Amino acid sequence: MTWRETLHKLPNVTDSIARDQQQGAPSSNGGISPIVLPVSRVRAAMRFAFYALAAGGCYLLLRLAAPAIRFTPSGASNRIEDYALLAALLPVAGLGLWLAWRGTRWLALAGWPGRVGIEAGERELVLALGPFGSLRLDAARLRAVYLFELDEDDLESDQFEAHLPENHQRQTLLPRMTHPECPFPLRERLLLLLGGDEADLARQLAPVIHAWRGEPWDADTAGRRG
Repeated sequence: MTWRETLHKLPNVTDSIARDQQQGAPSSNGGISPIVLPVSRVRAAMRFAFYALAAGGCYLLLRLAAPAIRFTPSGASNRIEDYALLAALLPVAGLGLWLAWRGTRWLALAGWPGRVGIEAGERELVLALGPFGSLRLDAARLRAVYLFELDEDDLESDQFEAHLPENHQRQTLLPRMTHPECPFPLRERLLLLLGGDEADLARQLAPVIHAWRGEPWDADTAGRRG
């Protein structure tokens, strides 16, 4: 299925069904219904603003420095200095173009006409991200581990969350998620795209996270914990 077909599928989910799916409601065959979460367009607009400001800074620097490049010998400069200044400004121009390109994609995501978001199910995770394309990851090869399960060598020095109680991590943190076909850290990307509090996302995705990890899911117990 192409990302356009995936995007066509997501707008057809009604608000009532989406609310049931976000709660991990059981499906008709006894499994867990897919959980649909939309991309935060506000977060996408904020990312665009960040890239726009950074690109604007590069443009301003180029505007201020470019008039000094003359390529003609004079009492104030020579061509060696002009070429040196040009060589120093070319990376700035390249960086500005890259920032502008990245910002444009975030702006397109913020104003994308269709619904953009993720659909997390027992068997697969689908990311429909408009200008960023789409990604379908089968749950069989999706590895989800919490910090308390990692070795000390795999932890970063500032990850104090690894010392929190196991139940607290399960209820308030998303696990580290990797997949052979995913080129980026899934946890960080989900937090960036969906926005909101990580504890809320962990609660909403808890049913499928348990399924990905091969653990039983007890909705009643989870409700009492919440």
